[in-house]
Amino acid sequence: MTALFALATSLLWGLADFGGGLLNQRTGCARCAAAGAGLALAGSLPPAAG
Repeated sequence: MTALFALATSLLWGLADFGGGLLNQRTGCARCAAAGAGLALAGSLPPAAG
């Protein structure tokens, strides 16, 4: 199970690295950094109860 999590993490890391480079080319550094910070914040928040 640990190996599965490691493979999933490396896949997501690689996709984020590639996508960040594409986003930076299209929008510029400041917007890319703001988008990354917003996604990191959204990913760190607990899901809404309900």
